Amino acid sequence: MDVMLWLACHFPLLALEVPPPAPGVACVVADNTVQLACPLARAAGIQPGMRLASARALVDPLQVRHVVEADRAQALADLAPRLARITSYITLDPAGGAVVGEVDGSRRLFGGLAGVRRVVTAAFAGARVTWHPAVAPTPAAAALLATHRPGTVVRATTDLAHVLGPLPAGVLRLGDRAELLLRRIGVRTVAEALALPRAGLARRLGLPAITALEQLLGERPDPRPHWTAPERFQRAASWDYPLQTLEALTFPLQRLVGDLAVHLAYRGERATAWTLTLSGEDLPPHAVAVAAAAGAGDLRQLLTLTLDRLGSQPWPGPVTDVALTLDATRAAPGTATMFGATGDEHAAALLDRLRARLGDAAVYSLVNAADHRPEHAQRRITTALGPTPPPGTRHRPTWLLPSPQPWRGRPGDLLAGPERVESGWWDADARRDYYIARGGAGETLWVYQDLRTAAWFVHGWFG
Repeated sequence: MDVMLWLACHFPLLALEVPPPAPGVACVVADNTVQLACPLARAAGIQPGMRLASARALVDPLQVRHVVEADRAQALADLAPRLARITSYITLDPAGGAVVGEVDGSRRLFGGLAGVRRVVTAAFAGARVTWHPAVAPTPAAAALLATHRPGTVVRATTDLAHVLGPLPAGVLRLGDRAELLLRRIGVRTVAEALALPRAGLARRLGLPAITALEQLLGERPDPRPHWTAPERFQRAASWDYPLQTLEALTFPLQRLVGDLAVHLAYRGERATAWTLTLSGEDLPPHAVAVAAAAGAGDLRQLLTLTLDRLGSQPWPGPVTDVALTLDATRAAPGTATMFGATGDEHAAALLDRLRARLGDAAVYSLVNAADHRPEHAQRRITTALGPTPPPGTRHRPTWLLPSPQPWRGRPGDLLAGPERVESGWWDADARRDYYIARGGAGETLWVYQDLRTAAWFVHGWFG
């Protein structure tokens, strides 16, 4: 009979890696002694088990983090969407620092467990976190093995006792009272604990401990809360030491934007508007709005637009806190357009990048306005690529001068016309006859005679 298989991903350095440390600053996780140290701290001689005071004497500045259960649970929830690429049943194990998903159906879809592993490896590649996998027939066994025997694959429940047996009994997480009792009676390994009579264990350890053992071995159902993606995307990161430049912000920003890309992929959407809020000790919240009219979904495009927008503005000052909020989305397209699979998307992406770098007002489209005067017949709008307005029946140039210039032509230079325009009585009355004329250098001009003064002016040029 087929058994359900679970993949657990354990994150041993989660408190150290989420949020990413500030570039160039050594970071440790510690209480009174160092528990974890980043590569920069280890290079300076800091090792786990060292007293915190000694570590501070070796490195200055030194960022010190503490393990907070609520923060660890939130960090796991932020990583869960990456595992959702291969399974719809995900559960979190904050006590063990793991995300667990049922992959029995996924292994058929991806060509076995090796295919599942490749997809998961790609999913976590952009997260910039250390993770260890294990596969087992129960979620508890998968999480335990990912922590203490990473890379282990157990396909049958009958093999669990044999694989788990050599591990220390303390890994069972049965509670402080149960662990103390097992040590007192000389139980050192999981195999020795499983060999004890269950009835006697139940009297001494209590029913919850026996239930946990039976769930570990697949002898009892293990219902767990099902993780669901939040409707609203928000991420934040903070540092003890301020980031002084945009370049220093780029590395931690990649993680936040990567989470946004995963969230969008999970929901089948593209981002059309998002906000990055920067703040610091002497910097009030500074919101930077980013937009993508056609929608952005992949990490590279989201990060490029965000950095371009940040780079187009003066650096606000030393930053210690960053928040990323998704403001608006649109459904991701599922079919190619008539101009090719990605042609329209590339053009829209180019416009989004130009807006991010130059500002919204620098990139615009022209639409017709309800006014006969040429200088008021069109208006600017900031919009995505769309259908081109139908051409008018009148022959007018697309290049108008900022203001009409005097023209001293001859009647023989007039090629076509007139087109009379009488409008604007409510603000600037215009009464003109427009003609197409030939200029002195052979260029084609658009000229008019002001019927109020009989003066002639050049108003535009034909290409």
